[in-house]
Parts: sequence; C-alpha cells; structure tokens
Amino acid sequence: MDTIIQQMRQFHQSPTTAALRERISRKSLLDIWGVGRRENGHSNFLAWLLSPEESHDLGHFALQKLLLLLASCRLTPEQQLPEALQHAILSGKRIIRTAATVEREVSIPPDGRVDIVATIELDQELAGIRRLQIVLENKIDAAETDSQTIRYYQHFSAQKEEGLYPIYVYLSPRQAQSCKDTHFIRIDYQQILDYILSPALQRQNMPEYTRILLQEYVSHLSYFNSESLYIAMNEQQRSLLIKFWEENSALILACAQAISEDPDASPEVQESARAIVEQGKKVNQRDRAKYVCQNSAGRSSEPMGKGRIVLYVIKNYAEETDCTYEQLKQTFAPRWFEELRNVDLNARPKRYFIADDELITLKSGETIAVSSQCGGGTSLINFDEFVKIAEELGFVISSQQL
Repeated sequence: MDTIIQQMRQFHQSPTTAALRERISRKSLLDIWGVGRRENGHSNFLAWLLSPEESHDLGHFALQKLLLLLASCRLTPEQQLPEALQHAILSGKRIIRTAATVEREVSIPPDGRVDIVATIELDQELAGIRRLQIVLENKIDAAETDSQTIRYYQHFSAQKEEGLYPIYVYLSPRQAQSCKDTHFIRIDYQQILDYILSPALQRQNMPEYTRILLQEYVSHLSYFNSESLYIAMNEQQRSLLIKFWEENSALILACAQAISEDPDASPEVQESARAIVEQGKKVNQRDRAKYVCQNSAGRSSEPMGKGRIVLYVIKNYAEETDCTYEQLKQTFAPRWFEELRNVDLNARPKRYFIADDELITLKSGETIAVSSQCGGGTSLINFDEFVKIAEELGFVISSQQL
C-alpha cells in the first residue's frame, strides 16, 4: 500500500501530469464553437489548404504532398497508379502546372455529393495523362451510407475525357471503417497531419495568419473530446503521453489488475482489464535507452533512441560523402533503408523515418527512408552490428544514463 500511495503522490506532483492535463484540455476555436466533429468544416479546411489559389500562400505544396502520400501507399491492383505517373510523383520533381481547381460538394446524379474534387493539370504528359482528378470522400464520425463510394466510382469512371485520370481517396480517422469500393485509396487524418500539415508548419516563408490557422487546426485534431477520442495526434502530445506512461505505468497497471479481479465487474470488463495488463507489460519491456552520437566533424547529437541514432549516422554519412545509392548499400546493410517509392506509408506502426527532415536525397537522385526497426535479435537493424560499422566510419556512439 505504501508503494501505491507513493506512486499516487508522484502522479499528482509530476510536471508531466500537469503539462498533459493542460494540453489535452486545451480547446481550439472549433471545439469552443462546438463544430469540431462536423465533416463540412473539415472538408472546407482541406479544400482551402489544397487550393493553390487560396490566400495561404502555400501554392501547390499541399497538393504535391497529398500526391506523394497517395503514391507511397501500398496500393491494390484496383488502386495502382500508372508506373510513369507514380515514378514522377515519388521522384519529388514538380509535376503540377499552375492550373489546379478544387471544388466542394460536387453533385453526382441523382442525389450524391462528393466532398472534394481537385483537378490538376500536369506539367508534362505522363503515360497519356495530362490531368489528374482527385475524388475525395471525407468522413469524421459517420460511416459510409448508401454505398456512396461505389456510386461515385461508377460516375467518375464512366467519364471518357481523353488525358484525364481519376484517383479515388477515402479519408477518415483511423478508428473508422473502410469504404465499400475497393478503388478508393484509404488514408487517415494522422497521415494528413504527419505528411501535409506538419511539413507545412516547418516552412520558413509562410504568412503568420496561415501558420496560426494551421496550428489551430492541428490543435483541434489532437483534442480529446468527451469520449476521449482524438482525430490525429501531434508529436508534442505523443511525447507527453509516452512520458506519462513511463512515469505512471505501474499505477495504471495496478488499477487494471484490480479491475480484472473485481468480482462485481462483468466478464467483458475483466477481460479488457487483463488485456491492458498484458499489453502494458509488453510495452514496459521495450528498450528506451538513449545514446549520443559524435560525427567525424566532432558535432554531437542530442540524446536519442537507437532508431534515431541509426538515422543520424546514415544521414550524416550521406551528406558528408555525397555518396550514391549503390555506394550507400555497399557501406551499410541494404535492409537498413529503402527507396521512398517502395515504402508503404499506410503501415501501422510506421516502419521508416519518413518526415520531410528525415528523408535523405542522394546525389544519384534517389530519395531514401531509413528503417526505424532497430534493436537486437530479429530486429531489422541489429544495433550492436550497426555500432561497429559506424565506429569504423569515424562516428562515436555512447550510451546515456537516464
């Protein structure tokens, strides 16, 4: 009992608890107005963001990022893009001309309405394609009704305009169910946050009002509503929650253990509590050791986990040596990284570092992503093996006491 009391005292006194309580209770304007879970509001914001003619002064940035996200997903045969188009998108080259229109609530006979339709003129013809048409159906809390996606696919696929290629997209929170038509590429709001909104906020030359609007929208996405559901989680909140778990997991698991043994609890509740205990134990077995890496120029990294140390070394080596893809594969094990065009951005959990500032573009033209699966034993990257290679290249890696 003394241990439990001590853990409860630590919980109430912890700066992490205070910071997390303040963060998750912070409402955005959308939440204050009570419109945060309305699909039309989200669709309006996304249409504004994707339109290059709008006042955000981001140009085609969001459209290009959306195309990159779609081209990087693991696509089924029904969703597969023409090879020339997919390669052009994944190469990172600009493929969009100035002309691009984004429409809301596009009518589909007899009574359908597609949330967003973006028509994009390509900079050059690719495999006979001169224009792209992104057909996006957006869901927040509601599920698909009346086979919407099937009807929308039938409508747009019946168009026979030469040079026009439609791409079908179904966007929802990750908790939502998949859509009914298999031609729609399934993405979620976490990906919108990770691959469009967060990179946009990293841009230096942006109007201040655009930055405020983006920050406000991100704040809403990560807000916990009355049912403790968020639409997407930003990095600050994720870090706070992980730290909160590390400080209080023993107390949380003790509560779950008590519920699992409570004779007054229903069998379903007891089973859920036991699952929390088992999964919590597995989480606590994860290696959270921190390391510092000094490169050949004598610059040291901040303390990082094993995966980010691997990223730091490979990225520094590529920048310092200006190596080609083939030279990089000869220096490090090829399984430790992958060309971005071969990385599945839909994978959960994420298996590669794929944020804008994590990707590595080589002088031979390839953009690569470094694996985040690092540890020992059967991990994709054996850390001990990696350290030996890094030290042979002049890097010095040392562990940090937590």
